This record gives sequence, structure tokens and C-alpha cells, in this order.
Amino acid sequence: MAFPDFPLPAAPRGLVNLPVSISTGLGGALFFGWFFMAGCLLLVGISAWQGKYGPMVLLLLFGLAAGYWLKSTYDTLSQRKAAFREGKVVRAEVVRHGRQFSFWKSNRDYTVVLRLEGQGETHPHVTIVHAGVTIWETAPVGAELIGLEHQGAYFFGESIGLHFRE
Repeated sequence: MAFPDFPLPAAPRGLVNLPVSISTGLGGALFFGWFFMAGCLLLVGISAWQGKYGPMVLLLLFGLAAGYWLKSTYDTLSQRKAAFREGKVVRAEVVRHGRQFSFWKSNRDYTVVLRLEGQGETHPHVTIVHAGVTIWETAPVGAELIGLEHQGAYFFGESIGLHFRE
């Protein structure tokens, strides 16, 4: 079953027009980022209250890692929003399929690697990640996908379960 088609309206686009949430696929990262952050802060507080500062350094490092994880997730979300609202339409060709490890679940995500139109083989590719194998069915190798680009950030509908069309 392929992703549903979504006709792209002209910019500026409103997020209310999307039939799915733009944060699709980021929920696990947000949950575990906040979970580890809260756990680290709680354990740092308990260690400080008891006067045992030895494990606090390790806990602070885990807290910093959780903060970095949260920041990168929120950056991805803000880039998606900006690209959807103000982005220009770009075309890309599917180069290959792959799998990617996901820390917060027991299986791996499915990936699609894209080469932007007009870019050579040496140009960095754009990778789309989705939880289900449907992304491979929607975007077979050699297919052309339509996405949005805003200030170097790319957003393709397949990452949230949609297939953009003009």
C-alpha cells in the first residue's frame, strides 16, 4: 500500500493543510530524550542531596547527551516546518534503499537515499527515514520524488507518510 498523494499548495503553506502530523517519526526520540533528561536530573538531585558527588559527573554527561538528542530532534522539527511553509519545490531521484538502527525500538527503520536533481554523484545525498517498509514501495529505486527545500534543509513527504505531488 503506497502513501497517499498530497498536492502541494503554493507557498506560504499552512501546517493545518497537512493530513498527518509533521512530527511523525520523531515521537520516540522526543520521549526517550525527555525520559533520560528527567532521570538524570532526578539522580543528580538525589546525589547532591546525599552529598555523593562521584556518580554526578557521569549523570551530567548522560544529561548532556539527552539534551543534545532533544535539541537535534527539535531542530529537525523546526527545519521540517520551515521547509513546508516557505520551501521551494525540488526534485530528487531515489538512488538506493537501506536500513537504519533506531535506539528506541526493537527493529530498524527503512531509509531511502536521494540524489537531488542537477547534482552529481559526489554531491551529498539526502536520506529519508520511515518506520515502515511502505516507503520502499512508494519510492522504488529510480523513481522521482518531489520535496521542499528551505535554507539548506530538505523535507520530503515520505518521511511522514505522504507522497507530495505538484
